[in-house]
Amino acid sequence: MPTKDTPIFDAKKTVYTHEFSCDLVKSWSPLVDALIDIYGAWGWRCDRRVGKVTIVTNMEKPRDLVAELQQMGTFMKIE
Repeated sequence: MPTKDTPIFDAKKTVYTHEFSCDLVKSWSPLVDALIDIYGAWGWRCDRRVGKVTIVTNMEKPRDLVAELQQMGTFMKIE
C-alpha cells in the first residue's frame, strides 16, 4: 500500500514508460502491489495483442525492473 513517502504521479512532470512481456507475469495482484511499492502512483495496461505490459510513471527506470520483480516473486524466472 502507498505510504506518505510514496511518490505521486504528476502529469506536468516528465512522463516515462516502461514495458515488459505479459508472459512474465505469474499473478496480476502481486504485480500491482509490487509496482505500487516501486513507483507509487502510476498507470498501467496490458495489451494482449502485442503481449506487453506498459507502465506510465514520473520515475526513470532506476534499476533492472524485470530483475527486481523476479526477486519480489512477481515474475517467472527467465532462463
